[in-house]
Amino acid sequence: MKVYNKIISKDIKKIVPYFNNPRENDKTVQALIKSIKQIGFNVPIVIDKKNVIIKGHSRYYAAKELKFKKIPCIISEASDKDNQADRLYDNAIQELSKWDNDKLIVELRDLDFKIEDIKFNIPTERLDELYSSGEITKEEMERAMKGFSDVTKPEKHLKYVCPSCGEESYLDREEIDKILK
Repeated sequence: MKVYNKIISKDIKKIVPYFNNPRENDKTVQALIKSIKQIGFNVPIVIDKKNVIIKGHSRYYAAKELKFKKIPCIISEASDKDNQADRLYDNAIQELSKWDNDKLIVELRDLDFKIEDIKFNIPTERLDELYSSGEITKEEMERAMKGFSDVTKPEKHLKYVCPSCGEESYLDREEIDKILK
């Protein structure tokens, strides 16, 4: 198994979109433009030895619209057939995932984030939880923590903003347990 660990900065004019990319990326590109403006371009695209995109068409088009001159790339050394399979796997695998709304609501509550930008499919009757303010309740924490094992519970799990002073901190495992008691 090959692990690519070299990221290069490549002139965007030399990168070529795959001619038969079966994904429609227009909505994704617009969302990525907003994300890149706020957070930065933090995931390289993957190209073959001829500079044809294997993974990252949406990131490429967003960077192009943002007038980037160079973008980070990983050059695949795989065969054309393996790169073709990789291109399809990368897109198809995403469709296997789904959101855990309990955890998603807790995560989004901590962000200055407009849900309309992405269209998470949170049931309408749950949207009030997303927009509520104040401390995260015991019920919300229990729903978000459901399904975690001791091995997967992160040391620092949840950003917390004090409703009195506005200070940000992160709840660790002990603090989470206190809320749940």
